[in-house]
Amino acid sequence: MNKNQIKDIFQEYGNERVFEKVEYMKINLEKIEGFNQDSLEAFFNLFEVDENMTGEHFVFLFCMFATFYEKEKFPIIF
Repeated sequence: MNKNQIKDIFQEYGNERVFEKVEYMKINLEKIEGFNQDSLEAFFNLFEVDENMTGEHFVFLFCMFATFYEKEKFPIIF
């Protein structure tokens, strides 16, 4: 996924402000292990992201989530 695709997903779920905070930190989201469209959408579907969340907090939570999600150890119920 490129930066624009990532930004579109954040916008689709109403998390533009969080994306701006992550972007401001100069973190290259494309390089985070497990960061793909499926895991990002699953994260937004399962967790309520507060627009006041810091970029560091989002990256920390997402990385923990992606580790379990990609290894199919996270109890996903749809």
